[in-house]
Order: sequence, then structure tokens, then C-alpha cells
Amino acid sequence: MTGSWDQTAKVWDTKTGAELLTLKGYRSGVRSASFSVDGTRIVIVTGGLTIVWDARPVIREAPPKSPAPKYGEMEKPLHLLGHSGPVLALDFNFEGSRLVTGDSSNTRVWDVTSGMELLKLDAAKPVVRGSFNALNQLLTVCKSEGATRLHTSTGKPLGFLRNRDVGLLREALFTPDGKRVVTTHNSGIMTVFDAEKQKFIKSFTAFDAKLVQNGMAISPDSKRVCSAVGKGTEWNVNVWDLESEKEVLNWTASDKPIYGVAWSADGKWIVSCGVDQTVKVWHADTGKLHKTLTGATKTVSRVSIHRDNNRIAASCFDGIVRIWDLTTGQVVKTFDLGTLGNGAVAFSPDGKRLAASAPGIVRIWDLTP
Repeated sequence: MTGSWDQTAKVWDTKTGAELLTLKGYRSGVRSASFSVDGTRIVIVTGGLTIVWDARPVIREAPPKSPAPKYGEMEKPLHLLGHSGPVLALDFNFEGSRLVTGDSSNTRVWDVTSGMELLKLDAAKPVVRGSFNALNQLLTVCKSEGATRLHTSTGKPLGFLRNRDVGLLREALFTPDGKRVVTTHNSGIMTVFDAEKQKFIKSFTAFDAKLVQNGMAISPDSKRVCSAVGKGTEWNVNVWDLESEKEVLNWTASDKPIYGVAWSADGKWIVSCGVDQTVKVWHADTGKLHKTLTGATKTVSRVSIHRDNNRIAASCFDGIVRIWDLTTGQVVKTFDLGTLGNGAVAFSPDGKRLAASAPGIVRIWDLTP
């Protein structure tokens, strides 16, 4: 479904690219055109008017000419359309059936099978993080705000998680058990909230406010937090224990800025990436380097670890998504996003899909055999 300033809205067949229907006769450009969640209605916004069409005749007029391939048999990725600018928020829900994305002005939730947009939340500032917990609460982080927003899966606001007077928000994540939210601020303060009750639990100083913090990951047992902290030519990976509020481990990881970190599902590995164009795999219990993965030609912005704990995916400024085999250290798969720039990457919790983003682009690949 598309809308244009030529005063028309059009419905297309996503497999063949064929135009199925043109809706015209509007007096001004079409600002928005979308299907309802169940696909039975079309909503058009034009010239201050909102117009609703019955879409069922469209569906009946376009029966498939041949059986549709199963998603796993598709050679091309699923394209999620509508974003503009960098898409830095990217994460699957607990079941792997939904994907949350965020750009400079909104957060969107998608059905990963159909690519249908299920929810759109406008934001006044760029959205840099978005994630779900097992309760299907939706967390979003807007750049330069001092609070984390919580919503229900349908977009109903649950409120703000705010620790006042601790500076601007840097990162926020649900713990893997879904019970808590951990946030960090540019003042070096780490705060823990009760996710279900949306209540403050505690806060403590985690790092020097003079340093920059990038990326955050939480251990699979929800007990520890890791992040990249540094400045200039010294960048460390730091690990804190949430119960004792103490830093329990840190090591020098790069002489250039680190942009992303991830923690494997078995708790064994912490992975970092950044401006040095590498992905580094560390022993989570000692901080010792296990392996350096190479092949990227520009800054590596984000990493994600497959549930098998052996495949690592990374999004890069060169527009290529790479998957490495940890055992061999070799790149085993690449996907071309078609544009350069900052982006994100995420394996689904069940390991069946990979999502990645670049400026204005979000795509999902099926990884099943």
C-alpha cells in the first residue's frame, strides 16, 4: 500500500510488483495510506480528511496465481517500509513473532511473517532503543531524554521510568527474565526498576561521568550487566553485579570507540564491536580474548549472537550484514542492505530469523534450512 502527492493511493502485489488497485479523486496529496491489522480496511489521510475503504474486494480480486512459497523458501528478504533516517532501535519480542524498530521520529511494531505494520508510536526525539519483555511490555528510549517509556503491546502508555537529576539517558534494557529494567545515564549512574510495577528499585554509580558509555547487554541469568566505557584511545568492557552494585570485571578491549556489545545465551561469551572494524569475542568470566573476527571494511555498529552460541551477526557502516561461525572464525553468510551508514542487527529468540537496518531500511531474512 502506497500513497503519493500525485493524489492517489495504490495497492500492489508484494510478490510480483503488479499494481492491483488505484484509489484516486483526492483534492490533495495522500499523506498516509495503510491497511488495518486484519487487512479488511484501508485508511487514507489526505487534505485534513481520514477516509476508510473496504479492502475485502481488493483481496478477492487478487487470488495468488500459484501457491505462495513458504517463508523459509524465499530467496529475498522481507522489506519493512516506512522509516526514514537511521533505524537504531531493533529487537524481536519474546516469541519472535514481532519486531520493534525506531528512527528519528517514531517507533513501529511489525508482524515478522507478513511484514504488516501493527503499531506506530510518534516520538518527539530520535528513538535509539526498543525492546519487549516476556510480558509483552514495550520499552523505548528516546535520545536526549531522561526517562524510559513503557507501553503495552497495543501501544497503551504505562508511564515513564525516571531517575531524576542523574543526567540524560544512555541505554535501557529489560533483564532477560523480564522482571526489571536497567538504565544508564551520562552521569555514570545505573538504575534498576521493577518492570511490572514501574517502580524505582535502586541506583548506583557505575562509571566515571567523564567517560562515554556505548552499548549494553545483560547476562542470561539477569544478574550482571556489561557495557563499553571509554574515551580517546582507551576503551574497556566493564561488567557489574546488580545485587552487590559493584564492578566485578573490566578489561581493555580496543584503542578505538566500541559501539556495541552482546552476551551469549549460554553466558559464556561477551562480544564487542566498533570503529576498529572487528568483532571480538571474550570469555565472560575472565575477560580474556577468545577470537577476533575480521572481514568488515568499515565501522561495525552492532552485534547479535544466535541462540546456538556459535553464529555471530554484525551490522556495518559498509551496508553489509555478516554472519561469522565462531568455531572457524570465518564469514559464512553476507546480506547486502544496499546503503551505507549506521544500523542495527538482531537474531530472533528462536534463531529462525535475522533482522537488520540501515538508514531508511529494515529487512528480515529467514534462516531456516
